[in-house]
Order: sequence, then structure tokens, then C-alpha cells
Amino acid sequence: MNQHTSGKNTYILDPENTAEMVRLLQQDRFLTLAMGGPLAERQDIARMQRMLDVGCGPGGWVLDVAFAYPKIQVEGIDVSHIMITYARAQAWSQGLDNAHFQEMDVREPLAFPDQHFDLINLRLLASVLPTHAWLPLIQECRRLLCPGGILRLTEAENGITTSAAWERIGSLCMQTMRQSGHSFAPGGTQVAITPMLHQFLMDAGFEG
Repeated sequence: MNQHTSGKNTYILDPENTAEMVRLLQQDRFLTLAMGGPLAERQDIARMQRMLDVGCGPGGWVLDVAFAYPKIQVEGIDVSHIMITYARAQAWSQGLDNAHFQEMDVREPLAFPDQHFDLINLRLLASVLPTHAWLPLIQECRRLLCPGGILRLTEAENGITTSAAWERIGSLCMQTMRQSGHSFAPGGTQVAITPMLHQFLMDAGFEG
């Protein structure tokens, strides 16, 4: 797993690779199912008008939300040309006029006005963002959120296993994350993003 070295990409895999796109589609499907749906925890969706998915990949979450809530305008942004092209084609084929996709580098200021979104979704970005990019992105999300808006964060850590093969794979993944600057753990045995999120949110000015 070599870090893709495009000037505007810090994903540890190649974001323009078709096999990686298929993997992301499957991962998105399983994760959404495990979480009970794209927004299963929210009871206040009726008041929302615009949502943003940061690092949307091939667009699975955006398409799911756009289909389930046709009155909500849903934007997805990603640095990958192939992912955005695929997502746009899927939105067109499904007749989802409320699903929109743009190529955008999430490490740069995002091309949206202040207080534009009711909800922003960040899901599994630890393999995309180096450690130094997290706080600026969360600060940018705060700028984009309407008063009372929701920043929805979903991240994971390396699990515990009794499988020698899976432990080896996990060790190689963590080695890649550490060498590419994506791990907060001193020893690099975990990504350690989850214990960092609360402090990032406080530093960015979020409450609750």
C-alpha cells in the first residue's frame, strides 16, 4: 500500500483506481446497513434543506440520502475524478436531481458560502487526511454549518483479533498509516483518531 502521490491527494491508496472504487462502494453499503440507514440516528431531518458529504468517494451516502429525502439538496465532494464521474452518472441514472457532486480538495478552503449546510457528514477520513489536516477541516466545517447545524463524524480504530493473518494485515495497514503521517498514536499501532475528535471539535468552537 503505497501512498498515492498526486499533488492534491493524501489518500493512502490510489483514488483513481477502479478496484478501490468498488471496495469503497461495498464498504459504504455495509457501513450504512450496520448503522441502520444513512441517517438512522436523526429525528430532525424534516427541518433540513442542504447536506454535504466530505470525501464522498463514489457517492453512496449522498445517493442514499438523496433518494430517501427528495426535498433535501445533497452535495458530495471528493478529490478523485473517477469517483465523482461515477457518482454523477449514478445520480443521473437514478433520476436524483437533488444529488450533486464536485471535485474538491478537502485540505483546501471549500467553495461554499458561510452557514450553507444543515448537516455535514465526515465518514472514515482517517486514511485520507494526514494528522495536521484534521483541525483545519473541522474548522472549515464549522464555517459551512448553519446555526444549530450538525457535524456527523464516523471513524474507527484497528480491531482486536485472534487471527494471525488479520493481525499481520492490520500491522501492515498501521505501518502505512504511520509512515504517511495519518496516525496520531506514538507507536503507530492504532490510527488513534477517535480520542482526538473531541479536542478538535472543542478547538474549532463546537458545543455539545
